[in-house]
Amino acid sequence: MKTYYTDTSILFSALSCSDAKHELCSKVLKEIQEEGGRLIISTYTLAEFISVTCRRILHNKWKLIEPLETTVKWIVENLKEPREICKYLASATISLLEEEISAIIVEDPDLYTLEKLNNLPNITKIFKEAIELSWVNIRFKDLTHIAIALLLSEKYGIDGIVTADKENFNPIKDTVGKMNLKVIVVE
Repeated sequence: MKTYYTDTSILFSALSCSDAKHELCSKVLKEIQEEGGRLIISTYTLAEFISVTCRRILHNKWKLIEPLETTVKWIVENLKEPREICKYLASATISLLEEEISAIIVEDPDLYTLEKLNNLPNITKIFKEAIELSWVNIRFKDLTHIAIALLLSEKYGIDGIVTADKENFNPIKDTVGKMNLKVIVVE
């Protein structure tokens, strides 16, 4: 069974029917499921996804898949207050990710243990890994996804990262592949 870490971009595309890559990303996630694969979502991915989703919903810039669209419409019409809308949106999103794409949301406390990095003050394991990988030519938020996937790979059997972010991940596919982490870019 293959296990894939999903970054935020593929979730955006799969859950937003107004996204140009919606059909393709939905198909890839469904194929992974049908082949018995697992999709792992870190709480880092979840937080980023909910933040961007909430921002776009509040500015009416996104049409989501059902049943999330109906739920969001009800939340926006009945709550009005942006803070409350985003709070309820988070709950609805988590349920949808677990039910619709069978995602496993992982929060591993080991990622946040403090470690020494050279002679610097203690730093969480995630950021230590990201700093040590900073030679990989990619934006910090994407580098953090790679760091998390690598740190979770042994414990959760992660084989690769699935992303819709071709601009940032295509140039580093081979580099990350040498770290025993396959990069699947949905294009």
